[in-house]
Amino acid sequence: MIDSMRVLVILAFTLLPATARAAVPIETELPLPAPRPNSAGDAECAAQAARVAAESGIPERLRNLAKLYAASCNSKLGYRLYAAEMVQTIRAGSLSPESRRMLDDLKLDLQPEFELRRPVKAWIFPYAGYMSYDPKNAKDHAGTYGVYGGLSVFTWNLALGGEKFRLKGAPGSPAYTQQLLNAVLSKTFGHAWSAKVFATDIKAPSNPSVAGRIYGAGGSMAPFPSTRFDVDLSQSDYPTLTQGPVRAREATLSWTQTLVSEADHTIASRFLSETVMIQARNPTDPATGFRLLPLYHRAAIDLTLYTKRAQVSLSGWTGSEALGVRESGAVVYNALEKHRRGYSGHVQYRWSAALATRISLSREEYQAASGATSATGIVGGVIVYL
Repeated sequence: MIDSMRVLVILAFTLLPATARAAVPIETELPLPAPRPNSAGDAECAAQAARVAAESGIPERLRNLAKLYAASCNSKLGYRLYAAEMVQTIRAGSLSPESRRMLDDLKLDLQPEFELRRPVKAWIFPYAGYMSYDPKNAKDHAGTYGVYGGLSVFTWNLALGGEKFRLKGAPGSPAYTQQLLNAVLSKTFGHAWSAKVFATDIKAPSNPSVAGRIYGAGGSMAPFPSTRFDVDLSQSDYPTLTQGPVRAREATLSWTQTLVSEADHTIASRFLSETVMIQARNPTDPATGFRLLPLYHRAAIDLTLYTKRAQVSLSGWTGSEALGVRESGAVVYNALEKHRRGYSGHVQYRWSAALATRISLSREEYQAASGATSATGIVGGVIVYL
């Protein structure tokens, strides 16, 4: 039973019972919104600002101010890559405090275009979390901390995460510590396709029955600018569970759709279907009597609001799941429990182009050998973009 933290995509952090949780991608990848029709006012604004910027012999402050307004207008017109190029030529030191704030907001808005122009990108995310369990549970509380990081070189992306988790049992139940390592390697092909492989290794010297390894692969296709389909396939091997070796194979399909795309915000949804197939010589745990079923299925929906500086996401799911792998290997359930439903939410705020904070809350309801129970968790951290 563990709770450890992952990132591709993915989606929101969750702190869940009996889970090996690797860090997840910090920002869900969504296609850029298509440019909206140009308005006459914006077009005139851009033309005038460009003419002013081209004038020679005017003070540097006015030239940079003209570039700022020209970049802002081009961004509104949908010429975002051109706007990003113009922003990089602006010298902020010559601007007034109000204009510098405008420039900072514009840089945040154009961050996806800056990322496209950078051949090498990196980020790091240290985090910590706490979980409390229902009083009826054999577990009392748990704490976790770790770090996740990513490196992108042109179209290749590598994410690595490590976490330590400590669970304290109820009076009379033992405590134990567990470590998790997670890796995801992905590559994009143009604007419409991507592929990835991932692996997770779980070790628990004080409770070796929950140790295991997970391998998987996946891909995505974006047939339209606002639509993406993803598929993940994985295999989990647990050689030392109390009833003997157990293998779980899983297929996850998801559909991400941009619902609203405006200049200052975007709303997107994700619909997910997950199927887990269990192979075990002995499906019943002799210690607790918990019996694994040959097939589990769950369905989930996420709704996320993106603004220039913030992300707010809500998600929920229902169905059944045991020994499941979520979010492309980011979340791994390695305990003999049947999960029935869950809810979660997160808020992420980007203070600058280089710094963001993130906090997540979650609740998971599941069936353990002792009966129906639940767990509530919180996790937070700081994201540094290098």
